[in-house]
Amino acid sequence: MVTTRWGASGGAEQVTYEMLEGLAAEGHDCTVAYAEETVRPWTTHRSLRRIQVAGLSQYYGCHDSTSITEVGTLLRDESPDVVLVRDVLNVGVLRLLSSYRKVVATHGAYTACCLRENKIFYISRKTCARRLGLGCLPHGCFLRKRDGILGLGLAYNNLWSLMTVLSLYRSIGLHLLVSEYQKDVFLANGFRDAQLRVIRRHVDLPEAYTPVGDDPNPNVLFIGRIDRYKGVDHLLKAISTIRTRLTCTVVGDGPYKQRCMNICRRAGLQDRVSFVGWVPRQDLQKYLIPARLVVVPSIWPEPIGRVGLEAMAFGRPVVAYRCGGIPEWLAEGQTGYLVENGNVEQLSRRIGELVVSAQLARELGAQAMHFVAANYSRSKFFSDLRRALHDASTTE
Repeated sequence: MVTTRWGASGGAEQVTYEMLEGLAAEGHDCTVAYAEETVRPWTTHRSLRRIQVAGLSQYYGCHDSTSITEVGTLLRDESPDVVLVRDVLNVGVLRLLSSYRKVVATHGAYTACCLRENKIFYISRKTCARRLGLGCLPHGCFLRKRDGILGLGLAYNNLWSLMTVLSLYRSIGLHLLVSEYQKDVFLANGFRDAQLRVIRRHVDLPEAYTPVGDDPNPNVLFIGRIDRYKGVDHLLKAISTIRTRLTCTVVGDGPYKQRCMNICRRAGLQDRVSFVGWVPRQDLQKYLIPARLVVVPSIWPEPIGRVGLEAMAFGRPVVAYRCGGIPEWLAEGQTGYLVENGNVEQLSRRIGELVVSAQLARELGAQAMHFVAANYSRSKFFSDLRRALHDASTTE
């Protein structure tokens, strides 16, 4: 596996780890080459061989010749049956990997075909349906927030370099995607249908099922990164209009945390909303079990929105905006509710319905758990993954 980040910080890194851990548990010999370790490194993991290779997340850089040499040495020394590539942007490394032929690219988002990586416009926060190209420039997507230009907290997204990266990815024969929505985005960017394979991520059920309780002060739960597009501000505005007794727990961290805490203070929600910070994945059940429902208010087109599936595995109904790949697993009125993207009033109403009725939340939650068990099993995921890796390893 050649990837950009290694560690326990977010969902993308979690999926990478689970994939490699599962393959290693089955007896496969796995090596991971990564550019950087996250600020929250894995505390435990199987004996994967790990090698740090700088510069994988940059188009071009001072480490290029060293990085290419290191990856080339890995390919020569290990002669892998198949190479998994995730989110690599370095042109030289990608050129080397794509020439190896026995390569599978796995994508958690839209890194290879969107300057801003998230298919959403910065100013309007509307979903972008454009193909990567010159049409990206009038929308300002060539700029991103980061220390850079004149100390203004801006940096330059190089369209021409990303188009080169996109061309190199299109030369890879097999790509693993997480939803039909994501597949449509890649098709719109020039990939062939035969190159793209949707594999549903697995979600493990808890050891014991705890139905939604009758807590007179029901808890509304958010789990995820607190940034501009995860919609925590929308959730807080919705909570502020609900007069029914409730509490809200926000699990996670991110650049918009202070902004959201300020929203709470201005709305007088300090006694109803608690921010608990980042929590290790193995400890999330501490917050899921007491929850009446889980809200996924992302306004960007989540390729899948796995946190909602994990909530459903615990038998908790989900309320989410209708965007990205979320409607592929959230059945309106059956496992939760889908709300028009950005409609805070409707979000508030649906949350309120589940807050006032524990019985409704129990019924939807039970159906949600059965849906996950039937469609997102570990055995099915690894069976599909092994088949994809075998197909790539036998490529001539």
